[in-house]
Amino acid sequence: MSFTHVEIEEHKTRKLVLLFVALIVLYAAFIIALAWGVALFLGFPGPLTATHMLVVVGMTLAGAALHWMGSTYRLVERVLSAILARPFDPGDTYHSRLKNIVEEVSVATGGRHQIETYVISTPAMNACAVADLGGRAVIAVTEGLLARLNRAQLESVVGHEAAHIASGDSLLTSVFIGLFGLHEEALKRLSGLFSGRAGWRVM
Repeated sequence: MSFTHVEIEEHKTRKLVLLFVALIVLYAAFIIALAWGVALFLGFPGPLTATHMLVVVGMTLAGAALHWMGSTYRLVERVLSAILARPFDPGDTYHSRLKNIVEEVSVATGGRHQIETYVISTPAMNACAVADLGGRAVIAVTEGLLARLNRAQLESVVGHEAAHIASGDSLLTSVFIGLFGLHEEALKRLSGLFSGRAGWRVM
């Protein structure tokens, strides 16, 4: 079943809202538990009052909003840095072929996404698509995949990743990782996953 661009955008927006709501719920649970723990520790009798709950709600919304902004800021750059991806080299034949294919696929998606091309220095065969709320989209392919696949096979891989971008899957996955797992130390561990597991993809 095919979807229009408007339907895809609506579906994407709903999922982003759900992610933010989930973040708020997590913050609310943490802050309420913390407030109750402090109350018990200090010997305050009875349940939390309405004033206390208003404070909890304010802290929850503020914490969730700050977390959202901090986690999604420069999201693509942080992911690319974690997986040790770099811009393609125009002087490299394999890189140039990849760049041409990505440009062709960008046109095929209706031109709504100007997809950037990045390469990951590893002999493993992997590819991933990353996107952010600002509309930036990147397809990153490993050197191993570039060296082993012919043009038709590479077109299939790039087309698959472009489909994730066009459908909004890459944006949702990128934001999810940014909210719940994309911190500097955790990101550095992702680069190790490209060294051995040929079937693993970031998003």
